[in-house]
Amino acid sequence: MSNKQYDVVVLGAGAAGLMCAITAAQRSKSVLVLEKSNKVGKKILMSGGGRCNFTNLFVEAEHFISKNPHFCKSALKRFTPQDFISMVEKHKIAYEEKKHSQLFCINSSKDILNMLLAECNDLGVQILTDIDVESVKKLEAADQGMRYQIVTQSKLNQSIISCISLVVATGALSIPTLGGSGFGYELAKQFKLPLVPRHASLVPFMFTESIKNICEQLSGLLNDRGFTCNHCISSEEGIKEFNKNSYSLVILDIWLNNSKFDGFQALEKIKELNENVPVLMISGHGNIETAVNSIKKGAYDFIEKPFDSDLLIFKIKKALENFVLKKKIND
Repeated sequence: MSNKQYDVVVLGAGAAGLMCAITAAQRSKSVLVLEKSNKVGKKILMSGGGRCNFTNLFVEAEHFISKNPHFCKSALKRFTPQDFISMVEKHKIAYEEKKHSQLFCINSSKDILNMLLAECNDLGVQILTDIDVESVKKLEAADQGMRYQIVTQSKLNQSIISCISLVVATGALSIPTLGGSGFGYELAKQFKLPLVPRHASLVPFMFTESIKNICEQLSGLLNDRGFTCNHCISSEEGIKEFNKNSYSLVILDIWLNNSKFDGFQALEKIKELNENVPVLMISGHGNIETAVNSIKKGAYDFIEKPFDSDLLIFKIKKALENFVLKKKIND
């Protein structure tokens, strides 16, 4: 059984883990990165539809959600989008600007992954794949400054690794096939670190069984936030599209990916065009005030994310029944 020591050990060889390793190595630290899957950077490769939306030209602290709104300010000031763009240009990676000031690789996400790996290699960072972390413990009496001990298992052998600093960059629960797991949460509980309640965020809606039939009836246009329904309004262009067509239901997210246009403004415009169409308002930051404002401005109903399929079915059925009833009365 081998026993090695490092200044820094990073658990997880995704975008965050590799950037952390590069930063530590730039400070003359010995760095080891441990990855449980057979390849590094799997999520990098699939991001941006395979072309990696690696940064935005403008990144402001107010666009980040946190209980402490000041949390990300120092990080964003110390490493700006231009710092990453400079690294991209140093490696002669061709990129382009798309909507909302997003920057994408012209060729492939592999360019960004190869760039990060080249930086790690130049700085002497060691990266091991197919490594299972069996245990992590904090050393009571630090030997030669070592504070943490990690027991790992590979296909070949078991190892004990000691380090001064341990970084957990193992990702979250999304997309297990790409390496997502609850390991980081389990480790946080082990070290008695507080956890905020977790719920689904940027994930696809998967409609099956009873709800599938309803959604197939409503299937139509795909908006720029990836939600398919009868029509989802996500911008002023969405309103123009709504004006050209006749719809029986609108599902509208209060938070829209457009700084000049919010959900309440969209609701008012929809009601100006067709006051009878039911609008179901959705928000990830639901409270009584938001719900009341939605109803006051003409929404048929309000639903807070995350929600289960039974609730969504109930709300859609009620909205469609309301639409049919109003249509009969008007006819």
